[in-house]
Parts: sequence; structure tokens; C-alpha cells
Amino acid sequence: VFSVCSVVKSNAMAQTKQQIQQLLAAANTGPRHRFGQNFMIDQNLVRIVADAGEIAPGDRVIEVGPGTGTLTEELLSRGAQVIAVEIDRDLAAMLRERFGADERFHLIEGDALAGKHELNAELRSTLTAGQRPASGAPTASKLIANLPYNIASPLVIELLIAGVDLLAFTVQKEVADRLRAAAGSDA
Repeated sequence: VFSVCSVVKSNAMAQTKQQIQQLLAAANTGPRHRFGQNFMIDQNLVRIVADAGEIAPGDRVIEVGPGTGTLTEELLSRGAQVIAVEIDRDLAAMLRERFGADERFHLIEGDALAGKHELNAELRSTLTAGQRPASGAPTASKLIANLPYNIASPLVIELLIAGVDLLAFTVQKEVADRLRAAAGSDA
């Protein structure tokens, strides 16, 4: 089920294709097929994904595959605590440089999965830490991301098992078809 929320105005701006290319060139890197990388350049899509995440200030948001940080910037502008998981060392360095000074940003450098059916230990630890704001109410944990193709299905399953409260993400059509397929169907 997919629902589109009303668009919320924010100060964050999606990076254009040219800006992403410049950032990648400055980091002496490029898109890596083996990591399933794709980059969000449509600000409307960035807002739709963030809106679907129903972010309240202080929510703990997991962003797997933040790339150059377009969605990360939007999430932080809405008051989220962002746990970004980036496998690409070059992009991780770029993210540290861009957001490292923000105390609401935490970077896990590595694969979000330790195996096909196991979350990265640091990600699992962060999810089970039970961080609570001063009010004592539990902080919501949400996945809001533009997921890499090659880990989307097992990651979504493992995050649901781990008790993530809400998932709002984009994936390639083939992955979406597989996630919503009935048991025994071709998909």
C-alpha cells in the first residue's frame, strides 16, 4: 500500500544531477553498481518519502544508502535523529564532512546487513538501545530511505523483525513487485 502525503515545505533542497556529479568527482568516486547505488534528484520525491515517514522531532530515522545526503538533509531539517548506514567509504567520508557536526546525525560505515538474515551489529544495537527523550516516552524508530536494490528485500524483512515502527522507502519496481507478491506467484 502506498499513500502520498501532502507536501511539506522545508529549507532542504534536493541536489541536481550536476551537483551530485560534482560531489562525486570532488570525492574522486562515481556510482558503484555493486552497491546498487542510485541518487535522488527530484525534490518532490524527497518530500513525498519524508512525508510518508510522518517524522516528529526526535524520531530515530534509519537511512540506508544515504549517498550524497539529499534525503539526509531533508530528514535533519524536520528534526529527526538520523542513523545513516553507508557502505561506500568515499560517500561515508563525504557524509561525515557534510553532517558530522550535527549531533542528530550518526553514521554507521558499512553494510546494513551482517548476513542475508542478520542486521549489522551496530545498527541492531542502535535500534535496541531504547533511547528515550526526557519525557520518558519511547522514541519512534523509522526506516526512511531510497534503498539500494541489492539489499532491499532482506533489509526490510530484518527491520520489521527488529520492530521498526514505520517504513517509508523507494525501491526499484521489481523489488516492490516482489515485496507485495502473493505466496507462490511468479514475483
